[in-house]
Amino acid sequence: EPLKRTAPAGIQYKGMLKNFILSELKTEKENNRNRPGITYRITNSRSSNDGIYGIFLGQSVTQTASINNQKYELIFRRKRTYLPFAIELLDFKKVMHAGTGIAKSYSSEVNLIENGIPRRVLIEMNEPLRHKGYTFFQASFIEGIEGDTTVLAAVKNYGRLFPYISSIIMSIGLLLHLLRSMPKLLRKNSGDGS
Repeated sequence: EPLKRTAPAGIQYKGMLKNFILSELKTEKENNRNRPGITYRITNSRSSNDGIYGIFLGQSVTQTASINNQKYELIFRRKRTYLPFAIELLDFKKVMHAGTGIAKSYSSEVNLIENGIPRRVLIEMNEPLRHKGYTFFQASFIEGIEGDTTVLAAVKNYGRLFPYISSIIMSIGLLLHLLRSMPKLLRKNSGDGS
């Protein structure tokens, strides 16, 4: 976790480590709250880039260094997953609660492009897009000067079919139980009528 330095950094610290330090914190139970970071050292570059640098997950400003007229950019991010299709944002809409700055609902109209064929889909707060085992939720939005930006949460759901399969198994079990009990119930009812 990056923390603001309380004392000036030494000359060996470069980039964000001039103003911040990376401190080790206790691991959170929710993995998405953990922000890992690393410190690394550049040596023998024969330039002013020699020094200690640091980066962390979600850092908005990337660390760059030019060595032998070659620019290097180091970015720390989660593993990138390429999807077998593309999603293009067409329109983003938000509805606010009257007299407040709180969003009542927001939605994204997107093109789901697969094999060069676009298909229009509406992703709303409680109505995600499900396609090829992936689920895209309308997570939030970011307001900006040039317009609003949508934030979609993407999840690969390996267990998506388990609730359906378990419901089918349970229904078959109830049906078998009913069929096994039916002769007994019919005998009991026919005995009461005589």
